[in-house]
Amino acid sequence: LVILGFIAPFAIFLGASPFQLGLLSALPKLFNALGQIQAARLVSTLGSRKRMVTRMVLYSTIPWALMALTPFLPGSSQIWALIILSGIAVALMSMLEPAWGSWISDLVPLSERGKILGTRLSVATLFTFTFSLIIASLLDRLADAVLWGFIGLFALAFNLRLISYVFFSGMSDLSSSFKSHEASNSINGLWYFAKNIHNSNLGAFTIYILVLYFGMGLVAPIYALYLIRDLG
Repeated sequence: LVILGFIAPFAIFLGASPFQLGLLSALPKLFNALGQIQAARLVSTLGSRKRMVTRMVLYSTIPWALMALTPFLPGSSQIWALIILSGIAVALMSMLEPAWGSWISDLVPLSERGKILGTRLSVATLFTFTFSLIIASLLDRLADAVLWGFIGLFALAFNLRLISYVFFSGMSDLSSSFKSHEASNSINGLWYFAKNIHNSNLGAFTIYILVLYFGMGLVAPIYALYLIRDLG
């Protein structure tokens, strides 16, 4: 997740246009939503939450490895390849999130769940903040060799995903009560919620989040371009 934040600066370094930056911001979010919708069906097909998580983690190494090679592609194909690969990387990571959330909830005792997961989130947030500053500082110091810094960053992401795969593979696989018919029920439930979104507090909150993220989505890609190209 830390390295995802450096894809837009990398695209700007390669000469991405504002339109391409908009696509780079929008497509991963679209793939994220579509991936999570299909997650229930995949768990049902694979028959195990652990199998689902480990496979998605392993498959997600591929786009990161390929992103490291995009600077060697000809012309504008560099940017388009980066857009597609980042979308695939996000989609694969998002597909495992529902299964991972369900799996870890079963692994952690209910009495300790809030404490353990809260501590995990705090450590992850601190690590993300610290690691982001370190990476940004190193890229800034590389100056003319910054291209190799980005390539090394994506290679690092590839290796970290492989390490994650090893750790996930060693975790206990608990059986799930999830049934095959629940995959289709979850899709039907989604459409029912969408049709009745104005009739509940959750629906009102969802609309608020949609409007908030819509505004952020309009500004975020151009803001990164403004900071890097105009303010330096």
